[in-house]
Amino acid sequence: MGVEDVNDAAKHQRQIQALRGSKSQSKKKQELPDGPSQEKQGDNVTISPAAKEKIKIARYAEIVNKMHHAAEEKDLRELLGFDLQFHDYILELADHSLLRKTWHSLELHIQRFLYLQPAIYDNLDTIAQTHEPIVSALEAGDSTKAREAIEQHISEVAKLSFSEDKGLAGKEGSS
Repeated sequence: MGVEDVNDAAKHQRQIQALRGSKSQSKKKQELPDGPSQEKQGDNVTISPAAKEKIKIARYAEIVNKMHHAAEEKDLRELLGFDLQFHDYILELADHSLLRKTWHSLELHIQRFLYLQPAIYDNLDTIAQTHEPIVSALEAGDSTKAREAIEQHISEVAKLSFSEDKGLAGKEGSS
């Protein structure tokens, strides 16, 4: 990952910390004319839970857009970095410490595996496209469809990775 990825990750971390922000005892609701309900705390404004969810979901779409751009540029390393960032963000928001620790212990191996397997997709943009049903389900607020889309995505990658003509099975036979 490049400096820009590190900067994006740091910015993302600051946004998450800001969203988790401080709680105040004296809060009053304030409707902003062009946005969702917010709570006023003196000079500070905290974002309502509904707005926080929209921001979180918008982050998924932003990552997928960056994946599309990296695919257009034929930058596999950047594309896979955003792919892993997408999955890491899902786990971060799931707030499941064991699952997140497991992901982090496997992340480097997954990155290497994916970097060696770009031929499983006919074109790099397909990698970004496989994440779109997940984003759509999250935007719709449908957790069942989101779970199904994630399962479909993982299943598709696994199937392609071990297929005879594109994945590891095909490479083993040609060595």
